[in-house]
Amino acid sequence: MRVSRGRDNDVLKFTGADGGDATHYFKNGVYTNTSPSSRMETQWRSRPLAQGLVIELVAMRKEWEEALVLTWALAQTPNMRVNTIVGLFFLPVVLGAASSQPSHEAIFEMSESAPRDAAVQKKALAAIDAEIAKQPKEALGHFVRGKILTRLGRDADSLAAYDEAVRLDAKLANAQYNAGIVLGRLGRKKEAAERFDLALEIEPLPDAAYNAGQAYYDLKDFETALKRFERAHKLAPGDFDSARKVMQAQMALGREKDAWKTRETVLKIWKKSSDPAVRQRRDYVLEQFEIGGLHVMAAETLAPAEELAYIYTFKVYGAQDKLLGSVQLETSAVIREMGWPYLMGVSKPKSHQATGIGFKSLPRYSEVRETAVKLIREHFEAPAPQ
Repeated sequence: MRVSRGRDNDVLKFTGADGGDATHYFKNGVYTNTSPSSRMETQWRSRPLAQGLVIELVAMRKEWEEALVLTWALAQTPNMRVNTIVGLFFLPVVLGAASSQPSHEAIFEMSESAPRDAAVQKKALAAIDAEIAKQPKEALGHFVRGKILTRLGRDADSLAAYDEAVRLDAKLANAQYNAGIVLGRLGRKKEAAERFDLALEIEPLPDAAYNAGQAYYDLKDFETALKRFERAHKLAPGDFDSARKVMQAQMALGREKDAWKTRETVLKIWKKSSDPAVRQRRDYVLEQFEIGGLHVMAAETLAPAEELAYIYTFKVYGAQDKLLGSVQLETSAVIREMGWPYLMGVSKPKSHQATGIGFKSLPRYSEVRETAVKLIREHFEAPAPQ
């Protein structure tokens, strides 16, 4: 899961809801849950591949014969096959326990199956509380409890559950990570950044680096933000969002030359990406800045249309993140016929205004930005009190 300010849907996605189309797989001997909508990984860190499959299948009420076939087929090393035999040796005990009480994983699955259904979440909470009563020192139970409480909207209790999980297992990176998500949602950005950093120290999670970067960015610590975004990009070189955020941080630091080099990477990823969500994007935010009490988000169009297109768009937000309008560099067939291929325009909710400012050739971004700032001050800044 990433965290989001809401305006720039590329950025901080603290607000993303848990749930939806989660898939599960075993990777490098670690049980992993991923949700395409959140990109968060929940790792069950202590279980080898084959043994984990045995217990998971039992917990999900599968037949033990099926468990034997699958685990033996997937056990590609002698060590894994030993784990399989050990798992099957203890199968009657595990099966008896599973029949009377669902496992942590099964409870997590219950919660994951209907993340927005309060009745299901309350049932899952009762089940995990019963498990914790039996195994109070099992960190995984408190972690699962934190996830369920988040889905019930109980952020303070969720944070306490993640803290307990970390107290019991200091190496549980995802407990630190999810605590960061909750802290970000509560507006405690500095603490959120620290938690993402702690998660990153334990495990190289790209989203932890990304979220730390966004938290530092919102705290105006652009130098640290850049380092975290660069780490995220290094961990996931093909990630469009991370590359974009590197560019944003460079622009915030006034390093336009570096930013424009990064832009080449951004465009390259967009063109070559096999991710439909990336390929469907029509623009991206390259910079954010303030003008008085206004927040401006500057975006570049990735594939300008033939007839009418905005090359750059500067969206202007006022109090409470209210969109006031935008300033844009426009081009169209009609404009080109007039001999001025690029014109600056101003848009408001119910109007569009030509400014009479034009360019014979595509101007540099810095030149467009300078003109846009003047137009924003003229059209959107409140007049000074007399």
